[in-house]
Amino acid sequence: MPDATRSAALGVFLKPAARVAAGGLGIGWAAAILAVLLAGGSDLRIPAQMWLVAHGSGLVVGEAQIGVVPLGLTVVAVALVALVAHRVARREIADLGPFAGAVGMIYGISAAILSAVTSTDDVMTSIPRAAIGGLLVGAAGSAAGAGWRHRATFAVGEVPALLARGAGRALALVLGVSLALILVLLGLHGQRAADMWGLLDPSLGGAFVLALACLLSLPTLVVWAAAVLVGPGFALGTGTTVDLTGSYLGAIPGFPTLAAIPAPGPFPPWVFVLGLVLPAAGIWCGLATPRVRVGAGAGAIGGLVLGLLMAVSGGGIGPGRMVEAGPPPVMPLIVAVLILAATGALGSLLAHYRGRRASRKPSESDRFGLGRWLQSPGTD
Repeated sequence: MPDATRSAALGVFLKPAARVAAGGLGIGWAAAILAVLLAGGSDLRIPAQMWLVAHGSGLVVGEAQIGVVPLGLTVVAVALVALVAHRVARREIADLGPFAGAVGMIYGISAAILSAVTSTDDVMTSIPRAAIGGLLVGAAGSAAGAGWRHRATFAVGEVPALLARGAGRALALVLGVSLALILVLLGLHGQRAADMWGLLDPSLGGAFVLALACLLSLPTLVVWAAAVLVGPGFALGTGTTVDLTGSYLGAIPGFPTLAAIPAPGPFPPWVFVLGLVLPAAGIWCGLATPRVRVGAGAGAIGGLVLGLLMAVSGGGIGPGRMVEAGPPPVMPLIVAVLILAATGALGSLLAHYRGRRASRKPSESDRFGLGRWLQSPGTD
């Protein structure tokens, strides 16, 4: 390929990729700066570090290590990149992979540089985690935004579509039930949440930022509730656990949305019914297709995504006993993949059996022996 042609081909996706990365970075930093100013802060390194934490960089403040990925902020970061990509990618993109990869590389390198520049002896963020998180956020957001704008260009095969549909069903049911549980518990423990808010005593601007932080913390709590439905549960301090058997915790941080966590003690026996949510999600996933292997694959994909969400949602949230919080990193993933794959295959078997019965079901005329009399006459 001549140099001029190669340069033109690279420019087709490098220029818009750079614009998408710059737009996502600029809007994200501006939003973080606004939040810090409303809260009364003045150090410009704080917005940058907050933006990096949203991308999974973690944060070390003295002896306190914050390793939890705030999934709500991560979703916002992906959505911002997707919106910019949807607007920038006006021309048809022939190959979505190089475009998303270029955005991810630029985004990840920028996050790594920002992490190195803003880290001090007292407050540090992880450069490798910032680079990997930025790469994933930039690639996922740009692929979603540009792919949706040019969705008519990219044809999806039947099997990938069935896999995505089945996995989406499983995730929607598990996370939907988890969200309902969190909202119900917040409603039941509203006075406790109000007391925690009062102890923090935020200013007017701080109240807005605290309300936003509470809203953005809900996705993490939903994933933790899903870990309870899967089985292993989650911890909120060393040696603590919340699972289907009960809540065995000590003192918890005074953050309002943590009021949704049940009071310490064993749960009533009926709570074990919630353990049926995961198998039910797998069966509903498999009912999307009568192909057993596709149903099992869709369930496995749904379990993998669910397990990865649980893995990244855990980590330290403070010093001392708070170095352990969230679900364990590996066990929920294994349990979710195995159960959803097995029940997904079962759901596909049920769909296959239902389809065969429907194809063999006689019509009303056949039941009375009138089928051959009501047939259209032949040429004879």
